Amino acid sequence: MRVPSLLVLILGLPLALPSAARAGAPALTAAPTSTPTPTASASASATPAAKDSPTALPAPTLTATPSPTPDLDANDDAAVAEDAAEASAAPALSGTASGAYHLVKRVALPGDKGWDYCLADSEARRLYLTHGDRLLVLDLDSAKLLGSVDGLQGIHGVALAKDLGRGYISDGKAGAVLCFELRSLSPVASIAARPDVDAIVYEPGTQQVFAFSGDDHSCTVIDAPSNAVVATIDLGGQPEFAAVDNETTVYVNLVDTDELLSIDAKTRSILRRRSVAPGSKPSSLCYDADGDNLFIGCRNGQAVVMGAASGLTKAALAIGQRVDASAFDAQQRLAFHSCGDGTVSVLRRESDGGFSALPPLATKKGSRTMALDQKTHRLYLPTADFGPEPAPSADHPHPRPSMVPGSFSVLIYGRDAK
Repeated sequence: MRVPSLLVLILGLPLALPSAARAGAPALTAAPTSTPTPTASASASATPAAKDSPTALPAPTLTATPSPTPDLDANDDAAVAEDAAEASAAPALSGTASGAYHLVKRVALPGDKGWDYCLADSEARRLYLTHGDRLLVLDLDSAKLLGSVDGLQGIHGVALAKDLGRGYISDGKAGAVLCFELRSLSPVASIAARPDVDAIVYEPGTQQVFAFSGDDHSCTVIDAPSNAVVATIDLGGQPEFAAVDNETTVYVNLVDTDELLSIDAKTRSILRRRSVAPGSKPSSLCYDADGDNLFIGCRNGQAVVMGAASGLTKAALAIGQRVDASAFDAQQRLAFHSCGDGTVSVLRRESDGGFSALPPLATKKGSRTMALDQKTHRLYLPTADFGPEPAPSADHPHPRPSMVPGSFSVLIYGRDAK
């Protein structure tokens, strides 16, 4: 998808935006084993307390220019090769007008492996970023690396049980969920899950972790206080992304059946299945508590807005290609969808209850996962640079380009001054 060089939608005060992961321990038992245990490497101090809530921001005007740069997504290697084949050398990443959404900074990070989901804790001021065989933890304000959880195999996502002071990492290659202490980043337990455990969420009303496996179409339910597996749910389809509401309901989209599944966290049973039509291949998901809406990013270039309680489709709007993450900014009423084509699509819930599409934000081709800081309204997108695509061979008909060593980083977009 090629973004026009200038798209402007006048909404009020001007707002501009130019262009600009996975490791190993098996299930933990009462007796120790000889398998290496994941470790924590941290310079982090105690988790900060929540600060004052942010003040209201004016309605934005967004502009975008293309940024065709190859990148890596840990979930979809075929799309990586496609991105790299279409892309040219990385352009300069710069920002423009004061008060606009622009690239605030690009922060270099250690490691040359792939990445997957990232998550911002706006109260504790931390960014959790999955990166191959480790979880990186950054300070949201300084963007400095606070520490890491190491020794894993191939991780996908992270969920936070802040009421228990714990975090949970889905280690797909190990078929396990690692529990760690939020304060020290020290491992607590490795909990046996299903193969290819991927999306993961914490439901605070029942204090349960829901870890979804794409390989066997299941969900492992973990009682967080005891770290015991209490249920395995057959989903009847391949899960991709999950979210929770304020009423102990867990939602997950099934990418192969074009459905959104609702799970009752109290009974650990499936409540209902809903078609995401006119969307297809639902890949990302976020929840809007004030509007009780679910924003579902689909790989056919559609974002479907569905009433969480009603199950009714309220709107379907065009977004970019190869979407892989969604986040809803409650204060600005904006839903962001990060896409592998090098854009972040932006949808707005209007004050009258309707929905509209704003011009997309140009980022970096292949940067398809994202985190949102609800306090500062900044977006964080993992990225890297890649070399030329190798020539195809009989053994590797679709070769992947190699990551440029030392190029892994996170792009930070915001409305504040650089």
